[in-house]
Amino acid sequence: MALKEEARRPFEVEADGEQLLAEVGARLPAALEEGEMRLVLRVVDPEVLAELRRRDDGPDRERYALSALRLGVLALRAAGGQIDACAVREAGGAVVAELQASLRAHAQELAGVIVQYFQPETGAFPQRVAALVRPDGELERLLRAQVGGDDSPLARTLVAHVGERSALFRMLSPTEAGGLKMQLEQAVRLALEEQRARLLKEFSLDNPDSALSRLVRQVEAAKQQITAEFSSDNDRSALNRMAGMLRETREQIGKCLTLDDDHSPLALLQRQMSKMLGDLAARQQAFQEKVTEKLSALDARRTAEGVSTQHGVKFEEAVGRQLAERATGSGDLYEHVGATPGLIKNNRTGDHQVTLGAESAAPGALIVWEAKEDKSYTLAKARAEIDEARRNRGAQVGVFVFSKSVAPGDLVGGFSRHGQDLFIAWDAENPATDLLLDAAWSVARALVVARKREGAGMGEALVKVERAARAVERQIGHLDDVRKSAESIKSGADKIAERARLMADELRRQVDALDAQIDALKLEPTENT
Repeated sequence: MALKEEARRPFEVEADGEQLLAEVGARLPAALEEGEMRLVLRVVDPEVLAELRRRDDGPDRERYALSALRLGVLALRAAGGQIDACAVREAGGAVVAELQASLRAHAQELAGVIVQYFQPETGAFPQRVAALVRPDGELERLLRAQVGGDDSPLARTLVAHVGERSALFRMLSPTEAGGLKMQLEQAVRLALEEQRARLLKEFSLDNPDSALSRLVRQVEAAKQQITAEFSSDNDRSALNRMAGMLRETREQIGKCLTLDDDHSPLALLQRQMSKMLGDLAARQQAFQEKVTEKLSALDARRTAEGVSTQHGVKFEEAVGRQLAERATGSGDLYEHVGATPGLIKNNRTGDHQVTLGAESAAPGALIVWEAKEDKSYTLAKARAEIDEARRNRGAQVGVFVFSKSVAPGDLVGGFSRHGQDLFIAWDAENPATDLLLDAAWSVARALVVARKREGAGMGEALVKVERAARAVERQIGHLDDVRKSAESIKSGADKIAERARLMADELRRQVDALDAQIDALKLEPTENT
């Protein structure tokens, strides 16, 4: 069955039936074979027309139309209940058998081709590969022809692109005008010239917008402003304002420092100073009169006590009270032994005795004290008596206390040391001389401890004690200055006070140094341990 459509006639336009049959029949075969049927259809359905027009005119469109007609017929028959299951099975079996036979034939053909091409020794593929890779093979000849020799395409290409006549070589040549070096030099030269021109432009006064011109304008403006500020012609200038302030300050100072104005600070200060000086003179006069009165009474008392037989006893008791107070504070034992014989038969030399306590660095050590208010005692006689007192009392150190009023002239400064003996001049009526007793007390205890010590540290301790004792002697020598200054109380009051203060401070420092040495010596064993 064959189906034809007129090539350029739209199907939706109806035509004369006989004319259409004539035109179609002219293009179909004249005779029909067995099993064929001629069928001329007039198609007007838009969807069918669209699908048919998608195929090219000719066999393609005819096959598509026949397939569509067969499917439609089968579908209509199935819908009418006329499909034959056996026919379907037979048709399906025939199709499957035909497909299997076709696959087997193709498989046998493919196996033969594979064997023909991939047989290890006789196959076309191994032989082709061997022909390509064997020495002097096609691949080697091709590579040799392309890259071997000076006249090869590769050599000619390299010469053309990187050779002496190539554009790259000319670009890299330092002598070529168009080379990279020349181009860089030219670019750098142009950049430097441009920068130079810009710098010159910035430092040119001919250019009003240059940096130098702007700086000059700023300097001129600052100069004008400074000139205006320091100009005397400008009433608002800083110079005139400063001058006005100085004039006001000078006038104010003049008002404050004038004596013409009773209310000025200087006049007030003058009145206050005059009042203070008057008060000071009055107090000084009263003090001088009082001191004169006290000195007169003291001289009278000393004169009376000097002719009394009990005067020396009172001085000895006064020394004993001072020693008892210091012994209590130091933890030592004080004894008045003047009426008791000592180690020497019927010998009572040695008025007072101090035994160092158990907490000291030399427990049980003895210091003997002699107190004399007798003009007949010279320093040599005192040395002999204190030496005898040490032996009589079994003491390690002796201290001889002179009354200040009868002290010998060779006792310089009121304090002296000879070996293990100390000599001081003490005034029972002057508390300021108590420092001499403090110094003698500390030096004596330090000497006792040092003499009781043994070992490597004894020499250094003795040196420090000796240095402190000498410092005490020097400071006590300043007491003469105090005595001389006291003769002129009004003119030397300041000197007396300052010297007494310095002397007391130095004596206290030296006494503290002696106490520190004694405490340090406590840390090492004594000869009794």
